[in-house]
Amino acid sequence: MHRIASSQRCSARSGSETTSTGFRIAYLVLAHHKPYQLARLLKRLDDGQSGFFLHIDRRSAIAEFEEALAAVSAGPLTLLKRIPMRWGSATDLDCTLNAMAAVFDSPVRYDYVVFMSGQDYPIKPNREIVSFFEQNRERSYVRHEPIPGTYEERGGMYRIDQYSFYLLGRRLSYPDPTPPRTLKGRLLYSLLGLRFAKPRVFPSYLRPYLGDANLFLSRKATRYILDFAREHPDYLRFLRYTFAPAEVLSPTILANAPEDVRENIVDYCLGYRRYVGAHPVILTTQDLPVLRSANKLFARKFDMAVDSGVLDALDSSAREEHRGSRQVSIPVGAASHLTARSDVIL
Repeated sequence: MHRIASSQRCSARSGSETTSTGFRIAYLVLAHHKPYQLARLLKRLDDGQSGFFLHIDRRSAIAEFEEALAAVSAGPLTLLKRIPMRWGSATDLDCTLNAMAAVFDSPVRYDYVVFMSGQDYPIKPNREIVSFFEQNRERSYVRHEPIPGTYEERGGMYRIDQYSFYLLGRRLSYPDPTPPRTLKGRLLYSLLGLRFAKPRVFPSYLRPYLGDANLFLSRKATRYILDFAREHPDYLRFLRYTFAPAEVLSPTILANAPEDVRENIVDYCLGYRRYVGAHPVILTTQDLPVLRSANKLFARKFDMAVDSGVLDALDSSAREEHRGSRQVSIPVGAASHLTARSDVIL
């Protein structure tokens, strides 16, 4: 983990919108490409109080990121231990827990924790974002649904009863509902049957929940997740063979937490996404009417190479709204499972 002092970067905060409430947000940002878009995100989120914890995929060339970040004055900024990321693998688990631990290892005390990717972007002014989290500092916004549930194939049971892992660069599952047909494939599948002969058994002291790795966490909830993970290594061992374990890790821990923690978990995502199939689409200027009216704080996913104008427009809207006093209309109480789901699926 490497901390970069503000004095090592540009001292001016031109273009950023500052606040002075003393409330500090820790933004935990995971990125693997588009370094200049990441730099723009940090500059836009810089409110003069909050800090940034960055994970740059170890498989990505670091030089361009260093060049892009050198021109950003946002801070304090901490570069986390780099892990070679693989989609849907246990690297998600390691990255999530390392980032949470870094927040508590920091000499700066943070009041709230927000997980995001390098292709997220705020759709509200910093003042509204900080104000919302400050007013709801005890609440955490985490989508969670029991497994089996309603919105995934087999109710998400494949996360529990299938082994998911990488072999020779390929993600595989066992047992596979569609076993291979080739002789080579069948031989490999039979060998996997020997390795994974024992059926998976979820820890009996937990009820499994599925949610989202896009987390908005109070300091108390973040501390509880970290402590639980350290005290239950068997739970982490189980998740290492779970597809996209970060989408199970925190929702399960928080949904099974004691009442004083659980009562402040709101089943709502503060990020807007529009899906085609299983993946979020790139948002463009055509999405601006929805983005401007959404009861959300952030959105995903953007690509400056496809449409940088949508980010320009959002920045312009944020500057205009900053001069007003509009409040974000977002549920603050506990919601029923996914009834407040905001994602648009096409």
